[in-house]
Amino acid sequence: MTSPPASESKRSKTVSYSIQDLPPEIVFNILLCLPVDILYNVTKYVCRAWYNIMSSPNFIDAHRLRSDTDGLIQIEKQICSAPYLKLAAKGDKDDGVPETTKIPFLDCPGLVMSSCNGLLLYENLSNYYIANPVTNEIVTLPPPPEKLFWFTWPLNFGYASSSKRHKVVDWDVDQRMNLQYFCKILTVGVDKAWRCLTSPNESLKIEKFPPLLFRNRVLSSEGFLHWTYHAFVITLDLERETFYFHGLPNYSDKKNTRFLETGRLLSLSEFKVNYSWEIWFLTNVQTTGGWTRQATIDLGPQLRCNLFPQAYRIEPVGWLKNGEVAILHQILSYDDKGSPLDDDKGSPLGNCFTCNLKTGALNSFRLDEFIHCRMFTPHVNTLVSMKFLLSSAAPPFLS
Repeated sequence: MTSPPASESKRSKTVSYSIQDLPPEIVFNILLCLPVDILYNVTKYVCRAWYNIMSSPNFIDAHRLRSDTDGLIQIEKQICSAPYLKLAAKGDKDDGVPETTKIPFLDCPGLVMSSCNGLLLYENLSNYYIANPVTNEIVTLPPPPEKLFWFTWPLNFGYASSSKRHKVVDWDVDQRMNLQYFCKILTVGVDKAWRCLTSPNESLKIEKFPPLLFRNRVLSSEGFLHWTYHAFVITLDLERETFYFHGLPNYSDKKNTRFLETGRLLSLSEFKVNYSWEIWFLTNVQTTGGWTRQATIDLGPQLRCNLFPQAYRIEPVGWLKNGEVAILHQILSYDDKGSPLDDDKGSPLGNCFTCNLKTGALNSFRLDEFIHCRMFTPHVNTLVSMKFLLSSAAPPFLS
């Protein structure tokens, strides 16, 4: 008996495979590498198996944690048409100059107050909404109790990871003006009306804090909301609905501090001298002294090398890549008529800087929209669906 030719023997041993033969865990990891817009608009339609993977809470959480935060800038002069500018770091490149894209805000413009898990809390004509700009889904919140005083900051919201619930929080003071503050909270999809948290932690003695504390913007991090002041921070644990008090690291001048959201943690920058800042992150909220010194940003050598005008003021304004890349903006001074006293177009470096805390790389770029910036909000695109917010059952994250 003669053996078959070698070419036929090789063909007989050839086995064909398709992507459907891959184990689910491998498909899971492949899909994690795709951006959200591709997952939502293309990949979920490939087959039922892929749809089921992308609909699982484990996949949504894993993709959210893997994704880098971008930044949303609301431009004051364009409230009604494409009012937002998106800043995104360029992957793993170390050039530090972010990509910018002008985007419309859903079908209804408004003032964004907070971002959490890819969901935006915003106000329009005294109504409050939560929306996912990827899926273009919007839900309307129950109206909060009427504010007694206009000077308290609007709503903010965050995510309680253990219970997997989003909670919206507001503050107000009583009508007798005796500095008794009321924290109002709404668990989205559970509470039909706002609940009042009056001194949930008696040792905190919130009523003794200065009124200015509750006029500042509320900042968020993973599972927490923060009210900041020059000398301390009040933090609300959204899971336990308990408050914590944090003093600041020992500074010589607390007036030169600035608090910012990174998307994951609360950051604190302290201005030093010669265009340098000490950067701290609040890494352990539930203990006293939870601040961790992260890095020093020093623009001095670069600015002096390029003969940068010393009259300009520079401030940190936001973060990209979950607190890895800091954005600093050149602040202009204005006269009584609203005209800039200095012309930043003459600057050899542009009006913005990025600093990568891991590599130390410093870069400059120009972004005129920062001149009219109302707010810089960390934001990450996700697949979280409004059905998750409104259902007490396990979420179908995709529509």
